[in-house]
Amino acid sequence: MVAAAFAATTFACALVAFVAGAKVLGDSQAKVLRIACTRTVPIPPFASALNGLAAGLLLASSLALVWLLVVLYRQGAERRSTVPLTVIALVVASLFGLGAAHETIDPGLVGAGLAVCESAPGEVAGGQ
Repeated sequence: MVAAAFAATTFACALVAFVAGAKVLGDSQAKVLRIACTRTVPIPPFASALNGLAAGLLLASSLALVWLLVVLYRQGAERRSTVPLTVIALVVASLFGLGAAHETIDPGLVGAGLAVCESAPGEVAGGQ
């Protein structure tokens, strides 16, 4: 089944891209936190690109799983026992893809409040 192989391959590649992006982001955060005082933590473009790649691969995986469901329904009753597992895989890939897309669009405040800074009068420490 080409659809199943494609879905599994794209999902595995997405996991690798997402983990690599988290590693790059973690390394960047560690470097910034070694600095005595900082107001913002820059997000490396490579980490954003890896998260975007993961989101795209998870979208491709979800589409391949939908394709697999269509194929399974066309094949009749002998293949329908794998439909629940395919639906679970589709839900997992879709939710994980939405999470990866959200991290790409809004990476959040990495290390917010972790850096020790002297605050100016009327300003909250940590730049918040």
